[in-house]
Amino acid sequence: MKFRISAVAAASVLCALTAAGCTTPSTQTSTLPPGTQRMSPELIDYNTQSVDAAARVMQEEARQKEAARAAAAAEAARVKAAQDAQAAKARAAAQKAKSARQAKLDAYQDKVRELELELKQLDVAERRAQVDGTVADSNARSELARERAQLELERMRAEIENLKAAGGEAK
Repeated sequence: MKFRISAVAAASVLCALTAAGCTTPSTQTSTLPPGTQRMSPELIDYNTQSVDAAARVMQEEARQKEAARAAAAAEAARVKAAQDAQAAKARAAAQKAKSARQAKLDAYQDKVRELELELKQLDVAERRAQVDGTVADSNARSELARERAQLELERMRAEIENLKAAGGEAK
């Protein structure tokens, strides 16, 4: 870009000097390259036109490169956005699956806690039944023993009475 501006500026200076008719030796040797003092104005115009054309070509090439660079950057941004969107979908799907697994795990853990509680309640009921069964068994045994003792007592009394009755008759 600087080269193009310098070339255009040099051509402009050259044209201006030639048009102004600067013919001082210090100006000719310091600003004009050797051999330009003898150039005709048409040749100088041709040189400036070729410099201008070269500058336009360089500008067009630079514009095309910039357009290609912008298009490549836009394509890269589009691709990156698509990749980011796809990655976001994948993360969302993974999070959904993870949430589903966690919900299932939580449900299983809740069920396990419920079953453990039910088992503990059954253990308590069994112990109560054992205690009640032991008491009931004990009561049944006591009642049976009481009934046996009562029967034995009644049998003994009956024998005593029979003996008394037999002894009273014997008297």
